[in-house]
Amino acid sequence: MNALTQDLNEQLLKILSNFQVMHLDYQEFEALRKEIQSVFGLLFEKINDFRGMLVSNRSRLDATSNKVMDNIMKNPLKERLERIFIFRKHHDKFRQIIKKTLSNEVSGDKKNLEDVALSKINEAYQFFHAINVLDISKEGFDLWDQTERTYNLKIDKVESQITSILKAKLSQAQNANEMFRVFQIFNALFTRPRIRGAIQEYQIQLLIKVEKDIEILRDKLLNNQSQEQH
Repeated sequence: MNALTQDLNEQLLKILSNFQVMHLDYQEFEALRKEIQSVFGLLFEKINDFRGMLVSNRSRLDATSNKVMDNIMKNPLKERLERIFIFRKHHDKFRQIIKKTLSNEVSGDKKNLEDVALSKINEAYQFFHAINVLDISKEGFDLWDQTERTYNLKIDKVESQITSILKAKLSQAQNANEMFRVFQIFNALFTRPRIRGAIQEYQIQLLIKVEKDIEILRDKLLNNQSQEQH
C-alpha cells in the first residue's frame, strides 16, 4: 500500500509538471482541482478499506502496522496541493472583489484604484512563479512558507491603501444614509479581516446615527399624534 501510494504521487507529479498549476486560468485550475481531489478521494477510500480488512482478519492492528498506515494517510503531495487549492481560491476571490468594488474609485494620483490594486496583487502572485510549488521536500515546504509570507506582505499594502480610502469616505459621510451607501459599495471587501477590523468604529458610529434617527422619527410621530388628539 505504501509503495502504491508513492508510485501514485510520482505519477501525479509527472502529470502536474506539464500543467504549471500556478499559471493556469482559474477555471481550468478548478477543473484540475476536482480531478485531483477525486483521485485522492479514491486512494484514501481504498486505504481505509485495506485497514478495515486487516482489522477484520487480525482482530487488531499492531503498533507498527498502525504507524505505517497513519504515515501513508499523511500524504505530503496531497497536503501541498490542498495549500495550493486554498491559496488560489483566496487569491482569485480577492481579485474578483477588487474588480467588483473599486472600478469607479481613484487613488491619490488620479489613477484608477482598481488597476493599481490589481497590478500590485498580480505582482505579489508573481513570487510563486519563481519557485517550484510542487517541491514537497522540507526545503520545498520552507520555501512555500517564505513565499506566502512575502505575498501576504504585498497584499497587506493593498489592503492598507483600500482601508485609507474607505475610512476617508466614511469620515466624509454626513448622515446614516450616506454611510449606508459607502458600506454597500465596499461591502464585499469586509470579508478581509484587516479591512473589517479597520472599519468597526464606523459601524458603531452608523448604529448610533441610526438610533438617533429612529428617536427623531419616533418623537415626530408622537408629536403628530398629540396634535391630532388636541
